[in-house]
Amino acid sequence: MVKRIIKYMVNGLAVIVLLIFCFLILGSRFTGLEIFTIYTGSMEPAIPVGSTVIVQPIQEYRYKVGDIIAFNTSTNSDIVVHRVIEVKNENSPISFHTAGDANESPDVNPIPVGNVVGKVFFIIPYWGYLSDFVGTKLGYVLLVILPAMILISLETRNIIRELAGTKNSVPDNRHVTSIVYDTTIPGATLDYLSWNETLQANTDIIFEVRASDTPFAEDDAKPAWTPVGQTSPVTSGLPSGRYIQWKAIVTSSDTTETPPLDEVILEFY
Repeated sequence: MVKRIIKYMVNGLAVIVLLIFCFLILGSRFTGLEIFTIYTGSMEPAIPVGSTVIVQPIQEYRYKVGDIIAFNTSTNSDIVVHRVIEVKNENSPISFHTAGDANESPDVNPIPVGNVVGKVFFIIPYWGYLSDFVGTKLGYVLLVILPAMILISLETRNIIRELAGTKNSVPDNRHVTSIVYDTTIPGATLDYLSWNETLQANTDIIFEVRASDTPFAEDDAKPAWTPVGQTSPVTSGLPSGRYIQWKAIVTSSDTTETPPLDEVILEFY
């Protein structure tokens, strides 16, 4: 169970990272937001070097002292991200005096509102290093395409495994036997077995499992079956081997009642 939780956490974290990358790559195109990487320390400690800032355009009268804004200077086409220390609105258009938090003196020239790109409303510390790398062909392949392919392959494998768990041979009056699964992994460790059942009164389902690195048929007498109980899930006492098969033994004191077995899930590594 702990391994399952760790797996879900890792998968969830990978999905979150991928979503952030996709947002940073596509966000400005579809949302109107602007995204910039900070390469200097003029706004430390509020914005560490290497951070990514997300900038949102707002109406000119909503800018106020203390806001961090992104703007073009009149002498430099590069984007500057500094804090507003004064708003001058006696003349039209509005302009702003700005300063870097870590700078000893404020910026020399006031910034006309037309030069302002927008207000910084979200900061991701140090993400700019990754963002810059993912902007390269190698980074895009390693940090977006490859993780996406791994996630898709893992989830596809899980889906196929779960679907295979429901393909049973025809049951007789006592038990249901699965096909023999080839995990392709010699000495595969079966670490999780669960099932969904609907039990009527005086009925039960008991599970047995067997495994071996040597191929065997569904109806072979060997390897021997290992009883694993009647409570789902089972996370210990399970056999190991490349080839795995489960058996559900149906018990009922009423011959007119048969407990339905809806799904069986096996996990191994």
